Amino acid sequence: EIEAPGARFENMIASHLFKYAHFLTDSGEANVELCYLKNKEKLEIDFLLVKNKQPWLPIEVKLKDTSISKNWQTYFKHLPCKQGLQVVKTPGIYKHYTLSDNSGEVLVISAEYLLALLI
Repeated sequence: EIEAPGARFENMIASHLFKYAHFLTDSGEANVELCYLKNKEKLEIDFLLVKNKQPWLPIEVKLKDTSISKNWQTYFKHLPCKQGLQVVKTPGIYKHYTLSDNSGEVLVISAEYLLALLI
């Protein structure tokens, strides 16, 4: 029902992450919640997996932009987790980036690879 391709892709990733969070919680692995991050300046990271009430894995979703989002530097300064994922629809992408200020690392990964890893 969602017509915009970017919003449709983000919604699909959200559904898979939500199911993954519930699997980890239901299996007793950890208490995992799916959240999002947005600050007063309206900068956002699309999703944040919170494990046992601690920020665990921030995830940004882009339709085809394989360059890392500028929002990573803002959020890594405030999060205890220093690794994140940027999921793209473009196939065949698997690139590791360290931010210029060394505040964190981002793996840009195709949805095809990420979704194959989720249960």
